[in-house]
Amino acid sequence: MEKQVKTELQALRQALLAAADPKAAGQINALVTLGFRKLQQGDFTAAYVTYSFWPQLAVFLPEAVQPALHAQLVQLEQGEA
Repeated sequence: MEKQVKTELQALRQALLAAADPKAAGQINALVTLGFRKLQQGDFTAAYVTYSFWPQLAVFLPEAVQPALHAQLVQLEQGEA
């Protein structure tokens, strides 16, 4: 994985953790780590984001920040990160 992509992924991780309740940090970090591994393996698909990854992650995030963070995840899935 390119250094730039890794930097962007870490920024996304920080944004997710900053937006969420600190009590959920462990669960969010675990989900994000799994997502990053799937991305690295080429398994971070639109179906995975839509039906598995995002629904599990969104419950930890305030509704106000969900659209922006979801858009970043979609960009990752599309390879635009």
